[in-house]
Amino acid sequence: MRSQDPIYFAPPSGRSLALWLKSRTVESPSGCWDWTGAQQGVGYGFVPAKMHKSRYAHRAMYEAVCSPIPSGYFVLHSCDNPRCINPAHLMVGTHKDNMRDRDAKGRTKLPPHTCGQKQPAAKMTDETVIAARRDVANGMKQKDAAAKYGIGITTMYYIVKRLRWRHV
Repeated sequence: MRSQDPIYFAPPSGRSLALWLKSRTVESPSGCWDWTGAQQGVGYGFVPAKMHKSRYAHRAMYEAVCSPIPSGYFVLHSCDNPRCINPAHLMVGTHKDNMRDRDAKGRTKLPPHTCGQKQPAAKMTDETVIAARRDVANGMKQKDAAAKYGIGITTMYYIVKRLRWRHV
């Protein structure tokens, strides 16, 4: 069986899949059915499946209650809770729909076009980038400049060639 095939997990004891999934949740005041079983990634529940594959719990619930998920489509959460498997909170959409929903709800980690020293993980500032470029222009080897500024050789190459920190 392929991963896009409709429900390929058989719940134990001949119970319906939807009831078996629901029995492994805790209902929250918001109406979410929070999955209490195993989780993967950033909190998405998953269930065991035949042929050594696992299936996200929210996708399994959607297919059990609503309809098969077309190939290449996602199951989106209107509640923004990755552990929720309440079918009333689930809908099918494309990757673009998912990104649009994320942006509309303010869940984007960084504002668009955040670059340079405004990046939370930046090791360099605008001033140190200018100084590093000056050092390399004055004859310092990129390897030595990378060590001086505590960055990798590849990162230094990108800075010198203006493939990174282009705004400086």
